[in-house]
Amino acid sequence: MSTEERLKDYDNIYHFTDAPDKYSFEKNPERIIIRNSALREANADLYLSYLRQHYPASVEREMEQFQKSLSQTREYLMTEARQFFARHAVKAVQSDIVHFEEDAIFTAKILSHSEAEALVDQSSAEPLLQYLMIDMLDHKTKIWIVASELRSMYNENING
Repeated sequence: MSTEERLKDYDNIYHFTDAPDKYSFEKNPERIIIRNSALREANADLYLSYLRQHYPASVEREMEQFQKSLSQTREYLMTEARQFFARHAVKAVQSDIVHFEEDAIFTAKILSHSEAEALVDQSSAEPLLQYLMIDMLDHKTKIWIVASELRSMYNENING
């Protein structure tokens, strides 16, 4: 699905075009979708342009975070992803867009089992920025993973 198609589909659900002030920076579906596309396409200019237009006060801080994520984002076959999760003791991930979508990007999280379960329960009603236990991804054959949080924990380039 193209970015434009996804924006249209999500706008039909979330109405972010008609009510842009309804969402905080962190939970804005339009921003999340643009960021998703920019990460998968390694296109920082796409995200930068969006931020300049919609969130000029957040550009510097957010682009710094984006660059960290970009350097640690990679698509894996699910068999590789399971090995990655086991190697780094990842119990849960956080999706950006709806986790059933092929292009969803998942941020690897280091959490205790009880923390992971609590976050999964708390986020289950909202498909954006949803926490999922690793076994909830079994339907996927490929998966996009952001390992930037692991990198700061291990102080190394996780995706090599």
